Amino acid sequence: MRGVLIGTQPLMLGRAGAYFEVTLDEVRPGESPDGLTLGVTATAPDALPLNNSPATVEHIPETWSLGYDGQMWDCKSGTLTQVDWDPRSLREGDSVGLLVTASEGELIIFRNGTAVCAGPRGIPVASRELYPVVDLLGAARAVRWMPEALPP
Repeated sequence: MRGVLIGTQPLMLGRAGAYFEVTLDEVRPGESPDGLTLGVTATAPDALPLNNSPATVEHIPETWSLGYDGQMWDCKSGTLTQVDWDPRSLREGDSVGLLVTASEGELIIFRNGTAVCAGPRGIPVASRELYPVVDLLGAARAVRWMPEALPP
């Protein structure tokens, strides 16, 4: 635990919405019941306590995320909900992208350019700055930020 990464700059809002992508550089298969988790937060990184990093991304206020052991977190409901994608299936070299759509504020996860799962809706993508969050939870050990990535 305590592998939470948060972007220092808000995501840019493009025609499709707000997007970021990482490449999975290292995994620990079979070591943990959880997998890579991606999300966005409306909490600026400088609003978080320096000496007390969150154990997992859902402990950051105003955060929406998808991954874990096949679940999504919606801060509006305050619950984890089962989804039809299991990030433990990711392999080294896979690219994983997250789009929050401009039209509905829907979080969508992409694996190697293909949409694999939809998550929470109603994320305030047009009215709030959103920062990327990544949780190196469980089987995910290292990722590489892809700063020039565009939505598929």
